[in-house]
Amino acid sequence: MGRIGYNRAMRVRLSAWLPMMLLLLPLPVLVARLGLFVTHSAAVLAFPWQLDFDEGIILHASWLLAHGRSPYPPLTPDHFASSLYPPLFYALNAAALRVWGLNLWSGRALELGGTLLAAGSLVAWTVAETRSRWVGWLAGAVAAAVWLALGPVIVWATFYKQDSLALGFGALGGAMLAWAWRSGAAVSRSPQRGEGRLAWPALVPLVLAVWTKQTALAPLLAGGIVALGRGRAGRRWCMIAVPALGGPLLLLNEALGGQLLTHLLMAGAEPLTPARLGKNVAALAGEAWPLLIGAGVVLVGGLGAAVRTRRVPPLSVCYALVTLPLTAWTNLSPHANYNHLLPGLLAACLLVGVGLGRLAEWATLRRWAVLPLAGAVGLLLVQGGLFAPLKTWYSPLGQPLDEKAARLEILAGQVAAVRGRPVLAEDGRLALQAGKQLPYDDPAQMTIQAAAGRWDESTLLADIRRHRFGMLILEHDIAEETFTPRWSPAVLAALQAEYQLKYRDVRFLWVPRPPPAEPLQVRDCTSAGGPRLRGVWLPGDGRRLVPGDSQPISLYWAAPAAGTAPQPDLKFSLRLLDPAGGAVWQADLPPGSAAGTPWPHWTVRAAPRDDLAITVPPTAPPGAYRLALSAYRAQNGTLVPVPFTCAGSLPGDLTLAQPQMDRQEEP
Repeated sequence: MGRIGYNRAMRVRLSAWLPMMLLLLPLPVLVARLGLFVTHSAAVLAFPWQLDFDEGIILHASWLLAHGRSPYPPLTPDHFASSLYPPLFYALNAAALRVWGLNLWSGRALELGGTLLAAGSLVAWTVAETRSRWVGWLAGAVAAAVWLALGPVIVWATFYKQDSLALGFGALGGAMLAWAWRSGAAVSRSPQRGEGRLAWPALVPLVLAVWTKQTALAPLLAGGIVALGRGRAGRRWCMIAVPALGGPLLLLNEALGGQLLTHLLMAGAEPLTPARLGKNVAALAGEAWPLLIGAGVVLVGGLGAAVRTRRVPPLSVCYALVTLPLTAWTNLSPHANYNHLLPGLLAACLLVGVGLGRLAEWATLRRWAVLPLAGAVGLLLVQGGLFAPLKTWYSPLGQPLDEKAARLEILAGQVAAVRGRPVLAEDGRLALQAGKQLPYDDPAQMTIQAAAGRWDESTLLADIRRHRFGMLILEHDIAEETFTPRWSPAVLAALQAEYQLKYRDVRFLWVPRPPPAEPLQVRDCTSAGGPRLRGVWLPGDGRRLVPGDSQPISLYWAAPAAGTAPQPDLKFSLRLLDPAGGAVWQADLPPGSAAGTPWPHWTVRAAPRDDLAITVPPTAPPGAYRLALSAYRAQNGTLVPVPFTCAGSLPGDLTLAQPQMDRQEEP
């Protein structure tokens, strides 16, 4: 009898410890991948330049707020700051910019914190939905490790974006609700004292998640579904949750003149397409099909149990049910990258963690449950061998970061060398580093809004044609492009016509094309004893100016007819006159001085072209201006006018253009 009792005791102990030993098996397989998470995150935190297109756009919104300007300005034709997200992430980074100056590490550190917060919440949530704390901790640790090992998670854990921080807040709120309501298998057990009170403080991270990214609604919606099944107390929770979320947003929107919701709803103009959804899902299935199979089994099982018992499904199942359509919807955007898969991946990891915990609990009571538990662990072991290189999920990571940093440092010098004019950039970090303003910060969203009729791109087109931008900073070369989602067809054609490639590297720097060989505005104006003005080139025809601008202009000269006695001290005067006739800018030079061949040291065949830049004062008031050209010479200490004589007009000074001065830009 003693021997039989001993064997029975050993079987009982084995049945108790075997499930936990099985749960430990996936962790060593994930160690290398977790090491990659650590090393990659550290490298990106130390990388000072923009990696992703959206990073510069979000940095610009934070920069605006740090300088006391709203990140949600009206979408006027002469400005476009997209600011597609709620203000929390912008505000946190604006504070960091005020303290530490222009940087990307603060937002990346916030994202890393959000990723780790989501991992910790997976553990807590899994423990809340299992009976055995030890089993729950182990199953939750496996779920968290798988989460941190996934390719999209590693890549987007340290981008200057809102995704991971919003997920972290939402997962924390969901875990708090799971502990408060002890859903699923634990619901029959009496909650510990004070656990139910966690439902109210859980509203804080749930609301913060939506204030970080407006699509992070899944945890709050799932909590509402479960709450409605909990009677009067749950309905009261829902009644408080709705105004807690919407009230402050509506108040802030009112304070901003309706611009907050205008910006948050801009993405609704995107033409949705299944093409990107198919690509993202195919890539996800290729790396994470064992994870998806396990999550699907748990989801179906949880729904089946809820139908049989006629009870609300556990919070983890409700969260997955809400997340699935939201993830599919956001991946229908033509600009959806793999970061749009993160909510679905988080829900899948949670389901796998809860499922492992439930199986391990059953395996201690029912020996047959060891077999499906072993199968689930086997799937995770297979998962450990399927992880792809990070460049599969984000191709720019194929280049070493130190090499890319060195090249971007060189490009930063090229951008900083552009004087007096803003830039048009797909890399906002490079532009802001060089002290450049970004009147237009999101080409992709500008194209969407222009196509939808929500934004007028005519001023942008005029700015391109008049060479307002001293440089284009592009992530991809547009020389041979006929279509790109970053630029509308009209803008793409204008860029190709007015700008040319200067520097090809990790970024493509384009500069304005030089003046044409022959003037576009043909003139035939003579001056007594001076050269002949053959014509003028003024990009954009000089129809529009903005305070603080630098407007290029070229004067084409020709030598006078043979036998003309030259006036050696002749100078021309180019003036920008305000509505009252006062000169706000003026250049007085001998003809040909800007070209390095001052009058009268010319030959008939080598008449020069003066290329000048009209510097518009930042304080120039709006109104109708006049760009005038005249000439004079010195005689006995006085200035004697030398009129230009043009065909069909009286002698005098010349009006080259009559630009309209727009309102003064914000500093």
